Formats: sequence, C-alpha cells, structure tokens
Amino acid sequence: MNAFPLLRRRDYDAGPMTPEHARSRFQRVAATLDTPLARARGRVGFSRGHLLDAVVFAPEPLATADAERLVEALLGEDFFDDWIGDVNVAPLPRGRALAVLGAGRQEAESYPIAELPHLAHSAIDALRAGLPARPYFAKEDADEWTMFELEPTLASDYAAQDDLVVATTLLPEMMKAYLQGLPIYSGRFSRTGELFCYLKLDYAGASAEEQLAGRRRLEDALDAVLAPRGDGCVIGNGIGLRYGYVDLALTRPEAVERVRDVALAAGAPARSWLLFLDQELDGEWLGVEPGTPPPPALALD
Repeated sequence: MNAFPLLRRRDYDAGPMTPEHARSRFQRVAATLDTPLARARGRVGFSRGHLLDAVVFAPEPLATADAERLVEALLGEDFFDDWIGDVNVAPLPRGRALAVLGAGRQEAESYPIAELPHLAHSAIDALRAGLPARPYFAKEDADEWTMFELEPTLASDYAAQDDLVVATTLLPEMMKAYLQGLPIYSGRFSRTGELFCYLKLDYAGASAEEQLAGRRRLEDALDAVLAPRGDGCVIGNGIGLRYGYVDLALTRPEAVERVRDVALAAGAPARSWLLFLDQELDGEWLGVEPGTPPPPALALD
C-alpha cells in the first residue's frame, strides 16, 4: 500500500432520504418480489458492535434473502454495508393495525416498512450523540480501560489479531466486535472522522519482558508524536502468542507516515505492519520497513 487508505464517500451521512424517495424505493423493490408488501412493517435496533439489526414483518411468507434486498434497497448499499447486521423476517401480526392494550411487543414497535430509512437514521443520530464529541487524542476526561483475556489456537502463524492472549482497550465494544469477526466501520465508533487501525509487531523469539518493554516504548513514542500534532493517539494494545499489537485512532493522512517513522525510531521488529480494522480496507497494509513482506493474512491466502 502506497497511499493513505480513503474510505468511500458516504452520501447517507448528510441525512436520511425524503419520505417520498423512501416510498419510491420501496415500491420499486417490492414490485420485483413475489410477496405483496404494501402492508409490511419493520423495525430496527442496535445489537453487537453498534450494528443495527432489522426485522421485516411480512403479510405473506418472505425469504430472508428477499428481506435483505428490500432493506438494502431502502437504505442504500453503503448504509447497509456499514450499519446493518442481521435482517430477520417475522409474520405480520393479524388483527388491528393500531397498538392496543396487551398488544404484543413486536406489533407495538413496528412501523410501515417505507419508514425504515427514517428509523435507522434516527437510531444512528442517537448513537452518535453518545459518542465522544472530540477525537480521542483531545479528550480531557479519563476513560476506563477494559481488558480481554483470550484463548487462541496454536498455529504456525496468525492473521489479523488471531493470536491475542491479552488485550486492553478504550473501545471495548469495537474490539469485541472485531475479535468476533463482525464487520467494522470506524464511523460507528467515532463521530469526528477517526480511522481505527493497529500496528502488528513480530516478536517471535523475544521474551515476554522484551516484548512488553518494546511495546511500551513504542506506545509512549507514538503518543508523544501523534497527539501534539492532532494526528491521533494510542487507544489499546495486546500481547499475542507471537505478535504484539498497538491500536490507534488516526485523524489525518499524514499520520500514517508518522506512525511508520516513529515505529522505526522506536526499534519495531523488521516484520511489522500497519493494518486497518474497517472491512472496506481489508487487505490494505503498510510495512514499517521498506521491503517488508505482506502480513500473514495475505501471505497465507
């Protein structure tokens, strides 16, 4: 990788589509399905990793694949990829359209399916309102660090962070989702445009003490260079069976080259890479040293 990774422009960040546009989209996709959906209803709610799960309440049997097509068509492909987790289908409750005393929870909380874009954007607005208003490097209040303990499977080499034994992070929900293999989009965890990434450091043959000392030296050096410039900061770290990890929140393109320069000056191992959490940047990497071979995820493919 020779350039700073740029996430695609997300038009949906400007706000939800108009109700008229949403209804038009719904009518177009509904016309391609065998099931009448004029009475269909839906709802969304957050689940793991700040992903939105959607439920489509259909008046007739509806395949899950068709429900996914419907939700993607209503929300747009980019929005669907970045924010939607599971799409489930449930039968539309029969009887009154209005919620009544004693009505089931599903019926009471469902809405006309064409309103799904508005519901999803409203949910995201509420989520983002609770995210830090400033980048992590500029936060003045102290955050609590969360530690994970894992039991990796012994292997000859490890992709991503598959050898992690202990991880510490300021963003436990994001890291838990990443370690569980859920798709990551940085915008679900930052409202200030930060990009989340990590250094992967090959400490094969080093003692635990040497690995810990080297990683701490690197973290201190990164924070000392990145934060004063407004480039980002360290947000986590990890110790693996073979590799060490330093997790970062970066704010601007120049930060990538500075991370590499700092890593070199701090004595990072020759086999070290900057890798990215976002699913859109899967396969992108930057070697710390010139001529660094591809990271294990690519070398083992």
